[in-house]
Amino acid sequence: MENEKNDALPQKTGMRLLRSGGLAIRYTRFFILAFLFVFSIAFYYTFTYTRAILDEDAFQRASNITDLTISRISNVIKPVEQVPYTLSSALESDKPDYNMIRDLAKEFVLDDTVVFGSAIAFEPYMFDKKHYRHCSYVFETRNAIIERDLSSPEYDYLNKDWYRIPKILDKAVWSEPYYDKGGGDTLMCTYSVPFYHWINHKRVFAGVITMDISLQTFQHILKSARVSQTGFSYLLSRNGKLITPLGEKYVNTDIRKLILRKEGRAADSVIDKMLRGERMFVKITDLEHVKVPSLIYSAPVPHTNWIFAITFPTRELYGGLYDFFRKLTAIFLISLVAMIIITILITRKFIRPISRLVEATRRIGQGDFGTALPVYRSKDEISQLTNAFSLMKEELVHYISNLQEATAAREKMEGELSVAHDIQMGLLPKTFPVRDDWDLAALLDPARAVGGDLYDFYFLDNDHLFIAIGDVSGKGVPASLFMVSTRTLFRSRVSLRVPLNQSVYEINKEICRENPNQMFVTFIAGIVDLKNGSMTYCNAGHNPPFLIKPTGKTEKLREVHGIPLGVFEHATYSSGTVLFSPGDALLLYTDGVTEAIKSDKSFYGEKLMLEIVRQNHEFTPSDLIRRLETDVLDFMKGVDQADDITLLILKSKQKPVQDNKAIFMKQIRLLNQLGELNRLVATLEQIADEWEIPPKVCMELNLILEELFTNVVFYAFDDGRDHEITVTFSRPRAGSVQVVLEDDGKEFNLLEKDTSENVNHPIEERPIGGLGIHFVKQLVNDIRYERLNGKNIVLLIRNY
Repeated sequence: MENEKNDALPQKTGMRLLRSGGLAIRYTRFFILAFLFVFSIAFYYTFTYTRAILDEDAFQRASNITDLTISRISNVIKPVEQVPYTLSSALESDKPDYNMIRDLAKEFVLDDTVVFGSAIAFEPYMFDKKHYRHCSYVFETRNAIIERDLSSPEYDYLNKDWYRIPKILDKAVWSEPYYDKGGGDTLMCTYSVPFYHWINHKRVFAGVITMDISLQTFQHILKSARVSQTGFSYLLSRNGKLITPLGEKYVNTDIRKLILRKEGRAADSVIDKMLRGERMFVKITDLEHVKVPSLIYSAPVPHTNWIFAITFPTRELYGGLYDFFRKLTAIFLISLVAMIIITILITRKFIRPISRLVEATRRIGQGDFGTALPVYRSKDEISQLTNAFSLMKEELVHYISNLQEATAAREKMEGELSVAHDIQMGLLPKTFPVRDDWDLAALLDPARAVGGDLYDFYFLDNDHLFIAIGDVSGKGVPASLFMVSTRTLFRSRVSLRVPLNQSVYEINKEICRENPNQMFVTFIAGIVDLKNGSMTYCNAGHNPPFLIKPTGKTEKLREVHGIPLGVFEHATYSSGTVLFSPGDALLLYTDGVTEAIKSDKSFYGEKLMLEIVRQNHEFTPSDLIRRLETDVLDFMKGVDQADDITLLILKSKQKPVQDNKAIFMKQIRLLNQLGELNRLVATLEQIADEWEIPPKVCMELNLILEELFTNVVFYAFDDGRDHEITVTFSRPRAGSVQVVLEDDGKEFNLLEKDTSENVNHPIEERPIGGLGIHFVKQLVNDIRYERLNGKNIVLLIRNY
C-alpha cells in the first residue's frame, strides 16, 4: 500500500506539472512555436514565389493575346480607312461623278462584312447652289442596301461629331461610339475623311465621306481574346467609352463608371494612363462587371485612337494556388495536432522520474531529511541530478548542524561584545566638571559594538585640565583594546612636571615597542590652564581642531606636531599654545564626523560641520554636540554608519569684554625650559592679533621677551629642578602694552648692569652678555625691577 501511495504521488505531481505549465507544456509550446516559425517562413516564401510565377505567366499570356488581337483588329480596319481616302480624292476632282462615287461606296458596304454604312455629306451649297444641305447615306441591313437622304433639318448632320470634328481638325478621325438615330439607327463608330474643292484657286473644305462600323463587328474577335475562362476583353475610345459591348448591360458606357468609387485616385490614375495609350499591366480591386480583384492589361490599337484591354479576375488566376495551399494548411494542422500529442506523451515519460524527485525534494525542504531519493541505474542527466540532490541533502544536514553551532557561537560572541561595549563605554568619563568658568561635554557613538575612537579628560590639579581625543586605525575589538591601552598610557604618563610633547614622545615609544599588529592612533592631547585661559597641546597626526569665537567665527588650528602614535618609535613631537579669550570654545572631533557618507557617496565634510557650529555657536557644549550628532546621522540616513563618531567641546564661560576702554590682560605660566619659548611666542602673536598691536611693535616685543626668558632659563636656576615663570600681558590704555615677568630664581636686577659702553667696544673686546639687555632697555619706553617675596619681577611698557 505504501508503494502504491508513493507511485500515486509522482503521478499527481506530474499531472499537476502538466496542468500548471510544467515541462510537458513548456516543451510542447516550444516545439509548436518552432514548427510554426519554420513552416510560416517556408509557407510565405513558397506562396510568394509561386504567385510571382503566376503573375509573370499571366502577364506574358495577356501580352501575347493583346498583340494578336490588336493585329487582327488592324487587319480589319485598314481597308475601312483606305476606301474613304480613295473616294475623297475622287470627290476633289474638277467635275466629280457623285453617282459613281456613291455606287462605289455602296458596293464596298455590301462587300465588306465589317462596314455597316457610308455617307457623303457636303457643306452648305457645296453640292449645288439650290440646296443648303446634301447628305446621302447607304447602309446594309439583312444583306440589303438601303439608301437615305439625311439632308433634312431634323437630322442636322452639320452638328454631328462625325462631321464637325474632322472639319475642325482638318484630318480623318474615328468618332466616339454613338447611336445614329435617324441615320443607321444603330450603335456605331464612324471613320470620317474630309474632302475639299478648289474655288478661286483656293482649297476649301467641301464635306466628309464616312465609313461606319457597327459596334457588334469586333465581338467575334474579342470573344476569343481572354486569358482565363471568366476573363473578357474590350475596346475603348480615347475618351473612355466602350466601343465593343461588355455584356448586355454595358454598351457605350464610360469605363470610369465601371470602376467603383472606393478605388479613388489610384483607379483614376490607372484609367488616365490607359486612355493616354500606355501599355500597362495593373491590378484593380473592384470592377463593376466582375466585382472581384482583377488584373487589366491594355495597349493602344495602331492607326486608331482606340485602346484594347483584357481583364481577368485574380481568383481564377490564383485558384489552383489557393486550393493547393488550403490542402497544405489542412495537412499542417493535422501534423501539428499529432506533434502536440506525441510531444506531450514523450515529455510526460521524462517528467515522471523528475516528478518523483520533486516530491522527495519537497519533503526534504520541509525538514524530513530521512526521505529516500529515487534510485536510477541509468547514466543520463536525471540520474546525475538525483545524485546531486542526494549529495546536497547530506551537505545540507551538515550545514544545518554547523549553522546551529555557529548561531550559538555568534549569540555568545554578541553577548561578549555587549559586555565589551559596556566596559568600553564605562572607561570613558561620563561626569563632566561643573564650574562657573568652564563648560565641557563629549560624545562617542561607535559604529560597531566596540570602536576604536576615544576621548578623555581629568584634572591634573585644581587649575589644570587634561583633555584628549583619538582615533585608532581599524575597527572592532582590536581597535578597542588598542584605544584602552593608549588611554591608560596617557593617564599614567602625563603630568605638569613633564612637558606635554615629552610625554607624547615617551608614550609613542611605549606603543611602538608593544605593537605586533602595526596599529596606530591619531591623537590630540592638551593641558588647559583654567586660571589664565591658555592651553598647551600636541597634535599627533589628528584632524585639526577648531577654535570657536563668541561671534560664531571659527579658527582652524592647523599646527601638526608629529606623526600618529605607533608608526615610528623615534619620532619627535613639538607642542603649541592656544590662548582662550572670554567666550571661546574648542571643538575636537574624529573623522567619523567629517567622513560620514550618504547614499550618493558624498562626504559630510568640514563645511557642513562648521555651518552647524556657526548656526548654533551660542549653545552649551552638550547641546551643540547633540545638534552635530543629529545632523550627521540625518546626513547618513539610509546608509549604515561606517566609522565611530566622537566629539569633545571645551568652552569658556567668561563673558567677552564689551567696553573698548577696559583693561585687557592675559597670563601664561611657563617652565624653565627653552621649549616653552614657542608657547610664549604663540601667546604674544595671538595677543597682538586680538589687541591690534602693529607688526613692528610685536616683533620688538618678541625680541625683548626672548632675551629676558632665555636669561632666566640659563642663569636664574642652578638646582636642576623645574620652576615656573609667569608672564602677564596687559593693556593699561590704548596704544600701550605692559608685560610683567615673574620667576623665583636668583636675584638679578638688570637695571644695575651698565651696558652702554659695551656697544662702543670692538666685538672681540666685548664681554659675554650685556648686549641683549642693552637692546631691551633701548626698545621699551619704561622698564622696572623689584624683588618681592623671593621673586624677580620685571615690568616693561611699550607704547605704539
